[in-house]
Amino acid sequence: MNRGIERTVAVVLLVAAGAALWFGYELHSRPAELRVATGPAGTDDHALLGGLSRRLASTKAAVRLTVQPRSSPIEAANALEHGEADLAVIRGDLPVPGTARAVAILHKSAVLILAADKQKKKIENFGDLKKRKLGIVGTPGVNDHLVDRLSTHYGLAPADVIRIPLTRQEAADAIRAGRVDALLAVGPLNGPTITRFNAVVTQAFKSVPSYVEIHAEAIAKSASEYESDEIPKGTFRSSPANPDDDITTLFVAHLLVAKSSVQEDKIAALTRLLFDARVPLQNEFPTARLIEAASTDKDAAVPVHPGAAAYYDSSEKTFMERYSDALFYGPMLLSLVGTAGLAAYRYLSRDDSFALSERLLRLKNVAAGAAQAQHLDELAALEKELSQMFDELVAKLARGGLAESEISTALMVFKHVTDALNERRHQLEAKAASTL
Repeated sequence: MNRGIERTVAVVLLVAAGAALWFGYELHSRPAELRVATGPAGTDDHALLGGLSRRLASTKAAVRLTVQPRSSPIEAANALEHGEADLAVIRGDLPVPGTARAVAILHKSAVLILAADKQKKKIENFGDLKKRKLGIVGTPGVNDHLVDRLSTHYGLAPADVIRIPLTRQEAADAIRAGRVDALLAVGPLNGPTITRFNAVVTQAFKSVPSYVEIHAEAIAKSASEYESDEIPKGTFRSSPANPDDDITTLFVAHLLVAKSSVQEDKIAALTRLLFDARVPLQNEFPTARLIEAASTDKDAAVPVHPGAAAYYDSSEKTFMERYSDALFYGPMLLSLVGTAGLAAYRYLSRDDSFALSERLLRLKNVAAGAAQAQHLDELAALEKELSQMFDELVAKLARGGLAESEISTALMVFKHVTDALNERRHQLEAKAASTL
């Protein structure tokens, strides 16, 4: 094979190896783009993830978020299930997509039921809402499962409680006008949502509102999507204290979940960045302080994503751990590919114009012809033929393609034939001289 071509192929392989390494580095260093569905716009979760997205972009983080608002947590879950998003914010008491894996708990929302002033003594627990009007603050349909669960616990049929959907703006007027007997809201204990709700409560109630009792501990034992906890006295206002005593109520988790198919290292990086951002985000987004780890228990309602679990138990893989096999086997594979490439090139570029076996047979015939030659003219013709074959051999050597053993064999046969011609020439010349 021509040495120049071999050098060219070697350079091409080196360039290809360098390009592969560069491409691998670019692929590794390129930020992962993830789509997160939240709903609806204007909620604490949507605002928080919008702030997180801007922070990740400004700090050039390894993961970037594109926030996609949906009309409700139900629609956000549907977006995840149908592949329209990589992550979603869902409520733990709403249908969970089968492919959802928990990343973190963004916050837990408390269930609050307040009786209207004129109903304070008539509505003491949820069971007293039979045939009463319950104003439900928030996105229509989102709290239906919650009301159904409460109704079942208190032995009420779904139709026994008259449900009236309300926005925050409508809630105060509904209370004052007597259009509802009680008000239900679900939200975190701090942040913009509860602040706005408290403003509504202040406008609607003449004094500290009466909180309707629910059997939170009993319900939480039978419904794993809820948990029972207390709202301390004065949580919403200190003077006069609101509430005026500790309240035991239900809490529901708002989960950041990811599709199970999202790569483990991306979710591990996102989880780390999310928890790193908790403190920086708290001034602008108070609910950031409520972020906590997702449950890693095997019987958790929403299984934890392996990437998030790797962050929680400090088992995130390093660059070398993730790519050690590629770094180890890559050069070996490249070497094999290069060897195969060179072999293929040699095969495809083989020179069939020079067949050594054919030349050797011709050389044998020249040697035989030399032994039988009777005149110098015959020898001259044979020597000319030998000279042509030698030129062909030299040209073939210049092009490459002969093994060392073939070259040595050819040269040895050429020497033997040359010697045979020279010897026969001496014999004929001596014979000619003796006849003079």
